[in-house]
Amino acid sequence: MLTDLEIQPGELLVCGNNLRTNVAVPARLHIRAVLLGSQTARYKLPPNTTLITRFGDLPDLLTGERTVHA
Repeated sequence: MLTDLEIQPGELLVCGNNLRTNVAVPARLHIRAVLLGSQTARYKLPPNTTLITRFGDLPDLLTGERTVHA
């Protein structure tokens, strides 16, 4: 897929709620991964991955800006 899109692994971000398939596998391939889960999941995260607890936090992560959530 990366070849078809002509991008490098670091240019792709995978976000999901399954630690094994959505985070661990991409992380092993040097693809940025974000887990949507509870705070307790932070102890199980592979290196160089990020945990968010609300889907609404994803834009902040992507832009680096903090937004106010209602």
